[in-house]
Amino acid sequence: MVYNENINPAALQLLSFIRSSNDKPISVLELGCWTGALGRYCLSQHDFISKWQGFERDKKAFSLALERLTSVIHIDLDTPRFYETLAYSGFHDVVLLVDVFEHLSDPFSFLTKLSELKNFQYLILILPNIGYHQVFYKLSKGEFSYEENGILNKTHKYFFTPKSIIRLASQFSLSIFHEPIYLQNNQLCCFR
Repeated sequence: MVYNENINPAALQLLSFIRSSNDKPISVLELGCWTGALGRYCLSQHDFISKWQGFERDKKAFSLALERLTSVIHIDLDTPRFYETLAYSGFHDVVLLVDVFEHLSDPFSFLTKLSELKNFQYLILILPNIGYHQVFYKLSKGEFSYEENGILNKTHKYFFTPKSIIRLASQFSLSIFHEPIYLQNNQLCCFR
């Protein structure tokens, strides 16, 4: 299997923004870290990151991430065991989900439990924007089909718009410290 090793520029942009508002090194917990490519890049390029822990369910991706990150736990985010493990993982300055949230079976319960733990300072969600102009254009022409990759990925269970993610933040008493910004076809959002 060939693994996608792309580094999400939105995540880099937000981590730099967080760095500019902190004077100490930050710790990151990436939920759904895949092969650890983002963490490996950040650890090697940015001295403001003290540790990068990952949680990953795919066994082969997990094995690659073990070689790249400070630590990795093999776990499925959609299981009750995940919340117990997260509670014992300690405090993290940043909890990061890059293109993961929309794959969860119940992202709303996930956010409820995550916000109850209060073991992070920042939550970064990078989500697909269903309102992206290319998707909207296809819909306006009466076309809709799932794809292997991208916003209409056939494994996406949920879709979001800028307004829906702001409502989501409000619903879970998360304040937006960085307004959603658009970067290519992704909707990027940060919560505190």
